[in-house]
Amino acid sequence: MSVAVITGAASGLGRVLASEFVKAGYQVAGLDIQDQAPLHGVTAWKVDLTDSDAVRTTFAEVRAMLGAPTVCVTAAGIYPRSTLVDATVETYRAIFDVNVLGTLLSAQAFADVVDELAQNTLVTVSSVDGISPFSKSVLYSASKAAVINLTSGIAEELAGRAIRVVGIAPGYIATDRVIELNGGRHNLPVDASDPTEIAQACIGLTRGGGISLLTGQTVTLRRSALETPSLSND
Repeated sequence: MSVAVITGAASGLGRVLASEFVKAGYQVAGLDIQDQAPLHGVTAWKVDLTDSDAVRTTFAEVRAMLGAPTVCVTAAGIYPRSTLVDATVETYRAIFDVNVLGTLLSAQAFADVVDELAQNTLVTVSSVDGISPFSKSVLYSASKAAVINLTSGIAEELAGRAIRVVGIAPGYIATDRVIELNGGRHNLPVDASDPTEIAQACIGLTRGGGISLLTGQTVTLRRSALETPSLSND
């Protein structure tokens, strides 16, 4: 059975990803700094994803316990609101440490433990805000732009280690936290996606090692205006 590592697996998109990868037949290692409620098919590790030694140790433990992972999805992220006026050094460091450094350290550790004879895929999670910045979340937007750049920058290097790298840039995702921040489902944009849709897209991008001609690219995942909205009228 193939092994997938999902970071940020305690809540939000990460938890949905963990659940959906289990349904797709994977053994899942869920990594998060928060305690994780039990989830069938997921082995939980509590780890600070900004601690290099802890991340490397955890990935080594995953390989020893479950086998060499073939998939890693870096879904861990934080998104406190920030503007130029109210941005602080502390907020900057918190956002960039989790969103960018956490992605970097997970990519390094994943590369250390894969079987280079297997078909392996690293999926980084950015956001459409990294492409078109949101004025009320300037630091978050900048961090996700950095993830997009990192994805492109490491693709050639990791190709030499049998790892395809692909990024996803979702639009609004109707996680519990996003629904709370928006004051309910009825306040979500009409193009908001269910997190299960994003998870299924990730599975499609990783199955069998992914799409052979797609590496180093970040794919926007956003509901088309031609599609029927599925969330805002619930």
